Amino acid sequence: MTVLNTRQAAALEAVFTNVLRPAGLDAAGDGIHSVNLHADASGPALAWWYDDEPLSANGVLDGQGHGLVWLRRTETVSGPHAV
Repeated sequence: MTVLNTRQAAALEAVFTNVLRPAGLDAAGDGIHSVNLHADASGPALAWWYDDEPLSANGVLDGQGHGLVWLRRTETVSGPHAV
């Protein structure tokens, strides 16, 4: 379990509302309670990632809830091009 402060939780929920859901992620609307969300607060900032297909998201948030988010396309590769 990772503990978020109030500003980080609000900022991350805003990322779900304004970025991830419009992009097609978190269709169930679970937000920060999603089983696909992972977070690591062991460093100076909260690092988080949301794993799904065909998109995933990553980001970092400082203690004030400021940070970056980026989306990346992920696809399962099979057949002769699988690595």
